[in-house]
Amino acid sequence: MNRAAKSGVIGACAVALGLGGFGAYNIAHGQTRPSGGRRRTVTPAVESSTPPPAVKAETFARGFLKNWAAGPAHYTAAATATDAPKDARQALDAYHDGVNLRALTFSDVTAAGTDPLRDNAVRVTFTATARLAAGTWSYPGALDVVQDAAEQQAVRWSPSVLHPKLGAGQSLRLGPLAPPASQVQVLARDGKTRLTGEQFPSLAAIVSTIGAHTAARWP
Repeated sequence: MNRAAKSGVIGACAVALGLGGFGAYNIAHGQTRPSGGRRRTVTPAVESSTPPPAVKAETFARGFLKNWAAGPAHYTAAATATDAPKDARQALDAYHDGVNLRALTFSDVTAAGTDPLRDNAVRVTFTATARLAAGTWSYPGALDVVQDAAEQQAVRWSPSVLHPKLGAGQSLRLGPLAPPASQVQVLARDGKTRLTGEQFPSLAAIVSTIGAHTAARWP
């Protein structure tokens, strides 16, 4: 029986991306380009050492999130509310196209106090819910709101505004999702008989090993 065993994966390839319960995600690395000549609302050189009032920071963040949720026609408005409009606009477009975004909503938008790592910024937390072709994906997010000496506010831009696990030069995209090892089915040579440890105790270790190796090497 051992010589007759061969591995096979049953079922269609799933959609990759699902942080927080929707599966797995792919992070695409790319070159980060400078923002260019467009005027920034707030720059690191003129950021005030004093954070904006929490109420104003939350209101400002809600405006940014509203424009982001409104879709590509409003991405320029969302981007100009940040301190890096060109970078932000490119990243918003990349997020939309990379995950095949159908709709986006935000809830639980709350000013959570001063950012513990940047005491001149107010941390605003939220829950993002993205409707994709493959299903609905929700995850917790956060952004920082800063101000300049004239009390002009801006979202401090970072890829982590799009998703907390994103770093510089990274973006999200859909891709193949590796199946859990427990869902990999091992078939006999006839291509029909499923081999399991329960049915064939002597093959339990072999079936488990094949499942783990198949999942690790997917796709």
